[in-house]
Amino acid sequence: MQTTALATLSHKLIARAAPPSLIDLWNRLAASESYAEFMGIVHEFTPEIESDVRRAAGPGAKMALFATTFEQRYFPLWPHFSDGMAEEYDELCSFIHVIVTSIGYEDYETLCQEQYWRHGVMLAAYILEDPYQPTEGCHSAIYLHDPGARIPLGEACSAFVPQEVLARVPKDGLPVEDAHRLLDGTKFEALATVGDILNFQAGDPFHDNDEESASQGGPELEWDRENVEALTQGWLRAQLTDQKVEKLYDWLEEDPPAHFAELLDFIEARREALSSPPEPPENPVHVAKYKPSDSDRRWLKDLVRNLRVGGTWVAPMGFTFEKVGEKHIKLVEASLDPRLHAEAIEMIYRTAAVGKDAHIRVNIDALDKMLKGGDRDANARTAAAPVAVAAGAGSGTRPVEDQARLL
Repeated sequence: MQTTALATLSHKLIARAAPPSLIDLWNRLAASESYAEFMGIVHEFTPEIESDVRRAAGPGAKMALFATTFEQRYFPLWPHFSDGMAEEYDELCSFIHVIVTSIGYEDYETLCQEQYWRHGVMLAAYILEDPYQPTEGCHSAIYLHDPGARIPLGEACSAFVPQEVLARVPKDGLPVEDAHRLLDGTKFEALATVGDILNFQAGDPFHDNDEESASQGGPELEWDRENVEALTQGWLRAQLTDQKVEKLYDWLEEDPPAHFAELLDFIEARREALSSPPEPPENPVHVAKYKPSDSDRRWLKDLVRNLRVGGTWVAPMGFTFEKVGEKHIKLVEASLDPRLHAEAIEMIYRTAAVGKDAHIRVNIDALDKMLKGGDRDANARTAAAPVAVAAGAGSGTRPVEDQARLL
C-alpha cells in the first residue's frame, strides 16, 4: 500500500514539474505575437483607447472595443468584430476586413425577391441592362449567372408597376454607357450611378469589390496607414454614392407606376433629343440679312449656360426652347396666335442665327409641325406675357437679366 501511494505521489510530482510540450509552447508564443500585432494596430489607429483595450477581459472584448472605436473614425469593419464574436487576434490582424456594398452576381439573381430588396432598387435595376448577361463569344459567364434573371425581376416589378408600363423598357435593358450618355447632368443621372454599382465601376472600393474578393485580402487591405486613409476616402465616396441613388429609390417608391413611367418618358425624350438632328432650315427671306451682334451671342451663351438640362426658356412672343444638352436647345412650343405668329417666327429664326454664330446648337426642326397645329402649341400666351426661364425639377437656374433684349 505504501509503495503504491509513493508511486502515485511520484507521478504527480514529475507531471507537475515536467516542462510543457513543444506544441503548447508554440501556441503560447504565437498567441503572444498575435496579441502584440493587434496592440500595434490599436496603438497606430486608436491610441486613445490603448489602455482600455489592455484592461478588457479576453480577445473578443478587446477586439470589440477597438472595432467600435475604429469605425467611428474611419470605416465599418465586419460586425463579427464589433459584436465581440472574434476569438483569435489573427482574425483581425490578417487583413482589413471591410464591408462591401456592391451588388454581385448572386445578389443580382435575388433582386426579384422583394423581401431582400427595396422596390426602388428593383425598378432601377430592371431599366438597366443585366451586367452579367453573357455576350457573344463568352462561355464562362453562362456558368456563373442565369441569362434569364431579368424575367423574374420584371415579374416581381409588375406587382407595383403595370405590365404595359414595364413593356416600354428595352428587352435587354439600358446599357450603362447609354444611361450615362442620356442622363449625365440631368435630374435622373442617379440611374446611371445605379448602373455603375451593378457593373462594379462606381469609383470606390466598397461598391467595386464583391464579398469574395474582399475576404481574400491583398496588398491594399494590409494594416498600414496608407491603406486605411485610402479606404477612409473611399468610404466617404461610397456614402455619397449611396445617398445619391437612395434619393432615386425613394422617389420611385413614392408613386411607382407614375414615377417609373415619368423616368421612361424622360429617357425616351433624351434619346430623341440627342440623336443627330439635321441642319436647321434656311432663314426666310425677310430675316436672311440679319447679322447677330457680339452682345446677341453673349446673351444666348449666358442663357444656355444658366439653364440646366431639361430646363426651359419661355419667350414672350409665344415660343419655348428646352435645353437638351450642354450647348444644345430645342424648340418645343410655338404659338399659332395670329397676334404673335409673325413676330414669333422671325425671333425663332433669329435665335437659330445667333446660335450658329455662338456655337450653340439651336434645333428648330419641329417648327413646321408646330405651325400646322402640333400638340405643343403655345396659344395661351399673349404679347404682354413676361419672358421666363424655367429650370425644371430640382434646378436652381435664375432668369438671365434683360432676356427680352435679343427678341
